[in-house]
Amino acid sequence: MCTTVLEIKAQEYKRTPVVVVYKKSTRSTVHYMAVTTETLDVVIDLKKKKPIIDHKYEMIEVGVGESFIKIWMKKFKIKKFDFFE
Repeated sequence: MCTTVLEIKAQEYKRTPVVVVYKKSTRSTVHYMAVTTETLDVVIDLKKKKPIIDHKYEMIEVGVGESFIKIWMKKFKIKKFDFFE
């Protein structure tokens, strides 16, 4: 049960996931979810050439933390989500 200093540091600097709920069309009723360990600034940056969420999609909700996954899956009736690193 003895943990090393390296394991403690790895737990401290574990990145918090960023959760995004989006729609592929403004008229669509289907919602999609993407979870990533990238920073929030990278996710919502409009100047990126290859964004995580395509620029033409409408972002509905953006949150930081694992708790948003269960809450938004229930709220938007999402069955599965994509995970990006």
